[in-house]
Amino acid sequence: MSKLSEITEKMPSAAKMTSLKIDPKIRYLADLASTVTKQSLTAYIESALLESFAKVTLRVPSEPEPIYGKNGEVAMPDRPDPETERVQNEAMTISNRADDLWSESEFGRIESLSILARRLVPDEDYALLQYIRNRKDLRISSNDGLYKLNREKINSEWELIKAAFAKAKGKGK
Repeated sequence: MSKLSEITEKMPSAAKMTSLKIDPKIRYLADLASTVTKQSLTAYIESALLESFAKVTLRVPSEPEPIYGKNGEVAMPDRPDPETERVQNEAMTISNRADDLWSESEFGRIESLSILARRLVPDEDYALLQYIRNRKDLRISSNDGLYKLNREKINSEWELIKAAFAKAKGKGK
């Protein structure tokens, strides 16, 4: 099972107990800050995490590619405008994409993350997603040859689908 799956497997919408190892100094300062702000330690840590999500972007800025001329000369294009970069990075913060990223469904979380930040999806989860996309019985087809995934069926049969994927993967070795 992938690390992402282990982390997010069957996460209910209600709070979930989590155990963390925290440096004693940071723990003390967090206790102090929670007392000052009249919050429980849990509420303080949750608010600090939510605030930090605004600083973490899923976007990978593009690197300007060199342009080669006919006579062997090399030119570098101008760097992107810093304000444009800031706006694009901000649009892709975890905070701004939280509703897109979160789903009660493990499938929904994997699919959303694969769309927004493919590089963060473990290979095992991406292979499972490809397996699902290739199964015609999990599709809802339209007349124009396009299809949508049948999320209701996928979610209701999630454990069976994962077991079938594991079995198919084992046969492929």
